[in-house]
This record gives sequence, structure tokens and C-alpha cells, in this order.
Amino acid sequence: MRILAIDYGTKITGLAITDFNQIIVNPLTNIKTSSMDELINQLKKVIEYYESELDLIIIGYPTLLNGNKNQTTINVEALLEKLKIKFNNFKFELVNEQFSTYVAQEDMYEVGLNHKQIKNNKDKVSACLILQTYLNKKNTTR
Repeated sequence: MRILAIDYGTKITGLAITDFNQIIVNPLTNIKTSSMDELINQLKKVIEYYESELDLIIIGYPTLLNGNKNQTTINVEALLEKLKIKFNNFKFELVNEQFSTYVAQEDMYEVGLNHKQIKNNKDKVSACLILQTYLNKKNTTR
């Protein structure tokens, strides 16, 4: 079964997904985050498309360095609650995502992508990093 990762952003939300063995992480797509309701509608399409293949949905959970919440943290919590209601047959987990977008941008810069390529891909690559973080933690606790 696969795992879907969501990197919520106020402008763009990135998605990534694993292979069936939960070893390889692939960027999936970016969704324009114009409103929470529109984001939920777009996520519904993706989740329904992969529904029979999904085991878990993880969502990046951004906090400040001191662990306190910010507005994005509150938005992620609201998103999680709405998704739990709409898709009560799935398991959801929050994963710490501090610096994921920054690391994604730096990694893409290091491999030679230009500014436009980085801008267009940073959110789904950030979702990949969040998903890889989850997999690494899961595999070390086995």
C-alpha cells in the first residue's frame, strides 16, 4: 500500500506518494491553495483516484523553532480535521516539517535547476522530503 504526503501551503500545496512497497518517494503534483474548501475539493480528487492503494495520509506539521504554533500550523490542524471527516476510512498522521521547503529549494539549486524550475517544484519536492522523513523514522523504529 502507498502513503500520500501533503505539504500544505497558503499559496501552493505539494503532494508526494510512495510506491507500493513504501520505499521510493515520488513527487505527485502541486495544488493551488486558493481556499480551504477548494483545496479539500482538489485533494478529494487525488485521494479518490488512489483510494484503493492508500494506506496512510501524512501531513507536514510546521511549528516555530520553539515548538509553538503559527498560523500555518493552525491551518494544517483545520485541514486535518476536515480530511478526517471527509475520509474517515483513512489513517492520518502529522509529521514535523521544519525547513522542508528551504531544504527542497537548496537541493534543487545544488543540482542545477533554475529559479523558475525551483519555484514550480519546491512544494511537491518538499512533500517528498516530509514523506522521506516519515519513512526514515518508521524504518528506524522497527
